[in-house]
Amino acid sequence: MRYTTSMDQEMKRRVTACAAGFSLPRYRELPSVGLYLDQTVQLVNSCFRGFPGVELTPSMVSNYVKKGVISHPVKKKYSREQLAALLYIVLSKNVLSLENIEMLFRMQRAHCTAAEAYDSFCDEVENCLPFIFGASSSIRDLDPDADDEKRLLRGIVRRLPEKERQLMVQRFGLFGARVHTQKQLADQMGISQSYISRLEKRILSKIRKEMLRECAKS
Repeated sequence: MRYTTSMDQEMKRRVTACAAGFSLPRYRELPSVGLYLDQTVQLVNSCFRGFPGVELTPSMVSNYVKKGVISHPVKKKYSREQLAALLYIVLSKNVLSLENIEMLFRMQRAHCTAAEAYDSFCDEVENCLPFIFGASSSIRDLDPDADDEKRLLRGIVRRLPEKERQLMVQRFGLFGARVHTQKQLADQMGISQSYISRLEKRILSKIRKEMLRECAKS
């Protein structure tokens, strides 16, 4: 029993040390040329050495492709975008179902590029892991320039119904998404640009009223 406890403490110490200096390669640092399956698995696993249970196997990759969570490799090679997706899946699969992960990927593709989403994910993971494993006493603010009004606006947008939230996120480039014109949104959603304009004005009016209500409380 004492031996087991000692081993657990040593494992915890190693994981904490790994978390303290943990970093993921950014999108531009991932191989720009396709990798074969064994190379893909090796690269992903090399990023998580020191974290027990965080690993990828060839059969897992094949299963993700089969279920449509990631796209099929081209000529048996996995692209930079697929590598980024696999790095996300490896960390998320213990807390999210594959169905939820696939849904998040669909939302990401609608709102921002794979590079933007993946790099943002890297920032958040590197920020949170040291705190989770006790290597840091706090989580830093990744957007220190954001004032109280910006934070309030983000909170209100997050509470909007799904359709309205997606429109605002894409229209104004919120949360790192690309900015879309009214015409681009109309074409994407299969509705008229004039309807998008009316919907936008209605949502902005709702947001303005909610912000005034929240400010009155403080």
